[in-house]
Amino acid sequence: MEKLKVNMKMTPAVAFKVGILVIVAIAILIGLKPPSIAMNNDGLKIGGLYGKLYEWDVIENVELFNQMPKIGMRTNGMDLGSTKRGYFNMGDYGSSTLYVNTSHEAFIVFKYGDRHIFVSFDDAQKGLDAYETIMMHTN
Repeated sequence: MEKLKVNMKMTPAVAFKVGILVIVAIAILIGLKPPSIAMNNDGLKIGGLYGKLYEWDVIENVELFNQMPKIGMRTNGMDLGSTKRGYFNMGDYGSSTLYVNTSHEAFIVFKYGDRHIFVSFDDAQKGLDAYETIMMHTN
């Protein structure tokens, strides 16, 4: 009986494809993780994909919703089921940046320069607390 020889060498093409798959998987996992939200004297800091510091003196027209408005076309970002991160066209709101999970219970939207920013909270009380803090710093 003859033994079967298996060549276990990884070719550069296979290594490249595996590397790309690993990078894509990591990006998806990072994108699915809820963004960190911190508020200090400088402004509202949102971490994660597309995160940045939103300075208090530029934030305008803060609103609190218990349901996300209709989301339009993604222009640059991630749209994985209920998780939306990045730049979307939001109809009446125009070009907007989303940090939302549409299954959450609370949504804050505010105008920042020429864009609207949407942030979601998994708990309505967290959303209300964040809204009150933002209002305290912007009024």
